[in-house]
Amino acid sequence: MVGFNEYAGVFDAGKQIIAKEGYRGFFTGLGISLIRDVPFSGVFYPVYHSFRTFYSMLLMNGDSKRSRAVDMALLTSLSSWSANIVSCVLTHPIDLIRTRVYFQYYNKEESQQYSGLYDAVK
Repeated sequence: MVGFNEYAGVFDAGKQIIAKEGYRGFFTGLGISLIRDVPFSGVFYPVYHSFRTFYSMLLMNGDSKRSRAVDMALLTSLSSWSANIVSCVLTHPIDLIRTRVYFQYYNKEESQQYSGLYDAVK
């Protein structure tokens, strides 16, 4: 049975995965996850740094009535939020492919069954 109710809990899932697939079963989706996560991180960190530089010029002007801690929290939050939006938009097509491949096992519709990563792109 494949589905969300296949396991009674976390420990049961671990035992069943080891029994059915061995320890390699814990890394089944690692490759396709890295295909999305590596580009996301590669975009996020440089964009975050750029936004942090930009927002610091706007927020850290010295005559602010806010405390330095509030300025830093605001700077970090705005930079992270902005970089996350850019990174998500740029890597969304890759994430869509990853999601299609992951959830094909829960969908019995034949048009949504893929033989691999390249088949999911079509």
